[in-house]
Amino acid sequence: MNKILLLFLLNIVLYSSTIRESISIFLGQKDQQINTRFINMIFKDESRFYKGQDKVDVKKVYQALEQNGLIKDLEPRTYNILFTSTSSKTNIVFIKVLSQIFNSMGFNKRVPVKSSFVDNKIEYQVKLKLKYLNYENFYKEFYKRGINITNFYKSGNKIICELDTSNIEISAKKISSNDRLNSSLFPYLVEVENLNKIIIKNSIPWEPNVIIYDSEFNTLKNTSQSRRKNMILTLPSNSKYLYISTKYDKTNFIDGLTIEVIQ
Repeated sequence: MNKILLLFLLNIVLYSSTIRESISIFLGQKDQQINTRFINMIFKDESRFYKGQDKVDVKKVYQALEQNGLIKDLEPRTYNILFTSTSSKTNIVFIKVLSQIFNSMGFNKRVPVKSSFVDNKIEYQVKLKLKYLNYENFYKEFYKRGINITNFYKSGNKIICELDTSNIEISAKKISSNDRLNSSLFPYLVEVENLNKIIIKNSIPWEPNVIIYDSEFNTLKNTSQSRRKNMILTLPSNSKYLYISTKYDKTNFIDGLTIEVIQ
């Protein structure tokens, strides 16, 4: 286990370091107390619910509670999460990366609450609906994009997450010659730095909507075209990213896209 991951896990030890604390997160203290004797029977052999010597297997804990009828409401809970960071990066870069993280974790039921960027301090608040928050996976997805979680506070369904985003990295496929983009349920973000002209090809007719950004995600050009298979784009000299979406039907991406560099 690397040192940064260890430090993060120590930060959240109050929420996931023991089986009893994990049970409290899933059931709440009231239901945990009411069902104490039943819970003691279910978790009599606690060794079955650990990964290695001291790491709780939260998935097994949740499954045991669910299989024994203790999780009565299977509807996702709403978590109100406030992300804060001091960074020289713009707010939109931060939000784009968070959106990629949420998509990769399957957090599709989310509602933005507020967003601000004042004196290099970023605040972004979002409501997520999910059954439970797997803190370790949560950390790993942030770490993969150059974000370290420095502090983590939880009170009920309210969470404050302090981030170090000095090395933040957005995930974008770099286009070099003729590149194939696999099928996707989400719009594409690709890197087109130092390219002048490209063709975006689809195997079926679609209605493309493309936004061209610079390195700080300032919009350089926003263009839409009528139903067609191919879209030719001339890129401004300071172009860095393309955000490729479609006006209506996301099944337009079912076969993916091909990007051909002209010059």
